[in-house]
Amino acid sequence: RVTGNDARTGIRIVTGTGQAICNNTIIESQIWGILAGFTVEALAEGNKIYRPAQQHGIYFGEGDDRYVIRDNYV
Repeated sequence: RVTGNDARTGIRIVTGTGQAICNNTIIESQIWGILAGFTVEALAEGNKIYRPAQQHGIYFGEGDDRYVIRDNYV
């Protein structure tokens, strides 16, 4: 559970392979709830994201096209 995060992102993965972000609750992150960049075969599943202050609840970019994002509540 990540609450009232002063950082830009609740959970961030960058330059990884096969990473999973599962079953987290993220409340009031500054920009993104979950951010994945330059990542191969990442998974975001079963997360609950409430009130990101500026942008996306979940943002995956600058990686491959083999992301799996499912069963999240944003």
